[in-house]
Amino acid sequence: MPSWSCGSATTASIQVRSCTSLLLRRSRLSGWSRTRAAGPDRCRSEQFRGPPVVFCHGTPWSSAVWRPVADALSADFTVHLWDMLGYGTSTKVDGQDVSLSAQAALLADLLDHWGLADPHMVAHDYGGAVALRAHLLHHAEYNSLALVDVVALAPWGSEFFRLVADNSAVFAWIPVDRAHRLAELIPGSELHLVPEAGHLIHFDAPERLTAVLQRWLLSQEF
Repeated sequence: MPSWSCGSATTASIQVRSCTSLLLRRSRLSGWSRTRAAGPDRCRSEQFRGPPVVFCHGTPWSSAVWRPVADALSADFTVHLWDMLGYGTSTKVDGQDVSLSAQAALLADLLDHWGLADPHMVAHDYGGAVALRAHLLHHAEYNSLALVDVVALAPWGSEFFRLVADNSAVFAWIPVDRAHRLAELIPGSELHLVPEAGHLIHFDAPERLTAVLQRWLLSQEF
């Protein structure tokens, strides 16, 4: 059986033009090994500062997109970053299973490996589908769930971008009322719209994204 390496970092303090919506809701590790990033105690720190928050990245990116936000939140929370298989510093080999089903199962196992019973979960893009599937099919429990401009239905990745290119008129504008309608269907949810921010809100509006997430996460704890 192959030995997968999951690029991850768990630290109390990380050393390490449209409208984007944020939907906030309260609410098998065989063969994996953790890797240590450069610097002391970058893989795991026992000096926890607060409740755990796990970040899920999208495709084709890595956990690096979340690092500035995670750094800002690490004053109040214990932040967990990880790279899905085939992304960032995680294992990349021919023929490996990097499907949604595999990523979701591995996320659930990683939470168990970290000993996180009900962390706060923050997910972007394809990471939203991974986090939702880990909860629905693998019984991963979250204290709260923040969905940041996520995708939940195939196609995604390269197939999605080809679909957009071939049907640009259809995807030119998705009415913001869709976000409001979705929020209304989810009990206990909050919807936050961030103007002048595209899909990579981490770079378009990092301060506003951080402020929304910090307010939300702190409200769940106090």
